[in-house]
Order: sequence, then C-alpha cells, then structure tokens
Amino acid sequence: MGELKIIPATGALGAEVSGIDLAPASQTALSQVKAALDEHLVLYLPDQQLDRFGLDRLGRFFGPPFLHPSVNNGFPDCPSVLELLRRPEDAISFGGEGWHADVTWNWYLRREDPQWTVTHPVVRSHPVTGRRGLYVNGLFTNRFKDMRLEESAPLLHFLCTSMERHEFTCRFRWRPGGVVLWDNRFTLHYPMNDMAGKQRRMIRTTSMEIAMDN
Repeated sequence: MGELKIIPATGALGAEVSGIDLAPASQTALSQVKAALDEHLVLYLPDQQLDRFGLDRLGRFFGPPFLHPSVNNGFPDCPSVLELLRRPEDAISFGGEGWHADVTWNWYLRREDPQWTVTHPVVRSHPVTGRRGLYVNGLFTNRFKDMRLEESAPLLHFLCTSMERHEFTCRFRWRPGGVVLWDNRFTLHYPMNDMAGKQRRMIRTTSMEIAMDN
C-alpha cells in the first residue's frame, strides 16, 4: 500500500483522507491513519464499507472500547457500537446540540470506576505531538477547582467562546459510507440539527486512551 492522500480541510484542523480501505486495512495502514489523526485531530475518510463489526475492529486499534454507563443503545451483538438514529419527527439530534467533548466528566487515571463529578486539567498536552490544548467545554465543565460557580463563569465563557470561533472549526459533508475520526481530548464537536423532517442513521464507537497525560 502506498502513502495516504491527505488534504487539509482548514488551516486549523481537519483533513480528508483517501487511498485506504478501512475494512481490510493492515496494522501499517492504520498506523498511518493514526499519525494523520495525531496531526490533524479530525479526519474524514469517504467511501468506506464498515458495518458495526468493522467499526468495532477499527475502534479497538486506537484503544479499548468505552461503554457509556447511561447510554444503552449499543447493538446486542456488538455493544461497543452505538446506533445514532434521528427520525423525521425528532426535534433534536442524538446528544442534543452545542459544542462539547464527550464524557469529559469521566476522568480515568489507572482507575476503572466512572465518576460523574471529577477534577481534571484545564490544559492537556498531546502525548505524540506535544501540542497543548484546552480540555473544557460549555456542556460539561461547570467551575474551576477552589472557585465558586459565579467566579468561574466569566473565564469559562471566555475559553469556550474562544474555542468555538469559526477559524478553529472544520465541517465535512456527510456521504453514505463516510467515516469521521476525531480526537475527543483536543477537539469539540457539534451535532448539527439541519435535517428537519428527514431520517439520518449513523453508527459510532468510542475508544479509550490507554494512558492519561497531565
């Protein structure tokens, strides 16, 4: 297999990747995908043919699967893969709306018991590139340690609105078979509710990182 074709989506983050079929991909090929994800943080890979079992295998390359303690819509024969179904009559998308990073309340540090209220760093260092990124979001983060809610609110608002500026975002046009990978530790995502009256179905899996950084 040759090198992947990687086209950056914006100057800040994101890229479209072609030249790989994820279904039978080798460990070497997946290592190239991981390197691209480390660099661009969000990847879109069009024209893939992954069923739930293929998506589960892909996710396990990046780390052990995360089983959400309260969202129980995994497939019975593949519980680590969730079905995200938006019906024509639904008012909102799965997961609601707004910029956020998933399960940031669940901070693992050589511990396996999920905590609903935790303390975690505001800034994290990427374990591969060393780049630093904010680890807060407006949906789950409520205050800074040793500060009251009203004291934390202005600074949290400043940080969150800075992260959500247009020049720090990317957007991909979904097509059947498309696969999106994103690094939940260093990016936010926004489930756009822009398909009123139509059905949209996706499947998703989440991989846990093996070791946490500070």
